[in-house]
Amino acid sequence: SADYIVRNKPGYYLNDIISNIKKDYPDSKLSGSVFLRSGTYLINGDLDLSSFDKVAFVGEEQNSTIIKLLDGAEKKNVVINNNDRALTFENICFEGISFDITGENNKVAIKQVIADDLICDSKGTDKQVLVNYSSFKSITLNNTDSEEVSNFTRSAFLLNNSNISSLLVQTKDSIFSSNTFINSLSYNVEKP
Repeated sequence: SADYIVRNKPGYYLNDIISNIKKDYPDSKLSGSVFLRSGTYLINGDLDLSSFDKVAFVGEEQNSTIIKLLDGAEKKNVVINNNDRALTFENICFEGISFDITGENNKVAIKQVIADDLICDSKGTDKQVLVNYSSFKSITLNNTDSEEVSNFTRSAFLLNNSNISSLLVQTKDSIFSSNTFINSLSYNVEKP
């Protein structure tokens, strides 16, 4: 059962729904799931989810729960820009929208998601990004730590049963891939 159930309404943007959730659960008190009924949800700006922690955004069905830009809007992002957050996205199709994950030690699970881009530019030794049964046009994995990553880091990027057109790796963190189709792979890490 979901903690917050969302039904699409004409003329009502997903940004408004997120604002209402923040009002209903001040100080990031929501810990659970936000269930999006099938439908097309429009966004009119970046979807900033940085204040959420331990929340799963779950669509009813991957092909019928669609989050897309308002017609004519510039490309926008799902933004996760904070430290020590845990978020899950599942059964959602993002049209013309990218994921932008920054900050330290975030844990993000992306399951059965279709989206344009995933840009993960984060710091810390305990960040984890799982992409499972998903499809992206491009994924860029960066680690902006200036210091060496220790051998005991728990940071990892996990790609499982997914389809990725282009993968750019610019990190020394561990990357694990299983049953994942990658059309183009670029690896750019300076040697120590």
